[in-house]
Amino acid sequence: MPETAPESTPANRAALDLPDPQQFIAKARELGVATVVIAWQEEYGQVLDAPGVVYERLAQFALLAYHQPTSTILRCPQAGDRAARRVLAEQLRATGFVVEERTRNEVKYRT
Repeated sequence: MPETAPESTPANRAALDLPDPQQFIAKARELGVATVVIAWQEEYGQVLDAPGVVYERLAQFALLAYHQPTSTILRCPQAGDRAARRVLAEQLRATGFVVEERTRNEVKYRT
């Protein structure tokens, strides 16, 4: 029996947080990622970085991509509404990525 861990064990999975969309695009292209998910949220919720407990209208999203050979998740959190998402989606498509947009509240019934 081999003594090395399989390539996709939880111990060697990595998440790479990139603060800038340009860095995200560059890293995703470097890894050969084909699909980027824009996971968005527009709803009332708790503002986690505000002092005390503050609820406001949130408009935020994250660019997400997964590199299967290394089990690496790329993340790029962004503030913005539909217009900001549309601009980045167009930029990603122009760069050659397939773009999927998903809301965190999306529910699909599957049979």
